Amino acid sequence: MLSGLAKFLIGVVLGIVLFTGTTVAVAYFFLNKLAAAPPKPVYAEEQGQANASAQNKLEPGAYYAKVTWKEGLTLRGAPSADVKAVGSLLYDQRIIVLTDSQDKKWQKVRLEEGNSQGWIKAGNIERVEQ
Repeated sequence: MLSGLAKFLIGVVLGIVLFTGTTVAVAYFFLNKLAAAPPKPVYAEEQGQANASAQNKLEPGAYYAKVTWKEGLTLRGAPSADVKAVGSLLYDQRIIVLTDSQDKKWQKVRLEEGNSQGWIKAGNIERVEQ
């Protein structure tokens, strides 16, 4: 009777030790996987800054400006209010003015961050230094 009880107790202790050891090993494995530093993310703003010097070379006559109209501006595909909007500009957003329309009522602009271009109503921007 005593040997059966001893075997049972030894079996329970060994089971607890094996279960604890396995749990510790699995936890150690996953903690080491989680502790490794992930790769550094590259945000769109950083990509834009890296490519900005190449993309935003100013053409002759072009200059930097910012939007002064509080409600922002509509970016259109051609110099007319009847043309479909292709985007919008926010108040105080920096842009590059490329050219003026022949009647000087519209300005062709390019976004400072990216290659998007369009026409805005003249008189709603202010020239700024780079």
